[in-house]
Amino acid sequence: MIMNKFQEFINKIPDREKELPKVKRGNTIFYSSKPLTKSQKLNIFTNRNALIVIAIAIGIAALILLIQCSGLINHTIISGSSVEENLSKQIDYSIPFVPKFLNMSNDEIDNELANMTQVPNEHAKNDENFYDKFKAPDGSDLKKVESIVKKGLNNIDANEASYIYNGGWELTVDRNANKFARIRYVDFKSGTEDVAIKLALETQNFEDSYISKSDTDELGNTYSTGTAKYNGKSVSWRISAIKFKDVYNINLPDNSIYVGIRVE
Repeated sequence: MIMNKFQEFINKIPDREKELPKVKRGNTIFYSSKPLTKSQKLNIFTNRNALIVIAIAIGIAALILLIQCSGLINHTIISGSSVEENLSKQIDYSIPFVPKFLNMSNDEIDNELANMTQVPNEHAKNDENFYDKFKAPDGSDLKKVESIVKKGLNNIDANEASYIYNGGWELTVDRNANKFARIRYVDFKSGTEDVAIKLALETQNFEDSYISKSDTDELGNTYSTGTAKYNGKSVSWRISAIKFKDVYNINLPDNSIYVGIRVE
């Protein structure tokens, strides 16, 4: 049935070969080239249809471009307003005294910070000599903070970073070969690295007289180092600060300073 219909369709196609004029030269018959030299004109209906198709194609392309641009603009507006909203919240960081964690076990650290909500950090591992958790900002959605932290700083955007770091910080304690305790956070208020370091010193009750060196390292970190007494022992500390944008490709405000307090 299908083959019959197809054959009927083929039979209806005009035999173009019969319509072409022929020229005989000797015993050889050639098709005339005159039809090829005639000017070909589209009739008014063909022209109109072509214009309609072109107009429709241009309209579709314009609509797609408009939708994409609109989505990009809306995303930018939403993204910007969310960052501003997150950073407008006045949240206490409650940064603890770092040296005290040097000789604590993981359970003892958890007990010490029991009044703070923490989630495992991206580098957390099953090692009794290694502690790595993120302190969630007060009043934040714990599940949301945990999902953002698990992604890692290289995989989050400005909205997410501002949500977890306004009032949040990460605590790492390593009791293996390189024994140290460290807290890292983002300072959104100081504006400069020097001021951020000064405020970090105050959180640890380290006086200016404890500073033995201040400089900038090869990675661009502004830092101060020194020693302090804790439980009758001398501990070395280093406080470093750098613009967050210089470390991670996250579009936080220019005054966002990434601060690290390390004690060993």
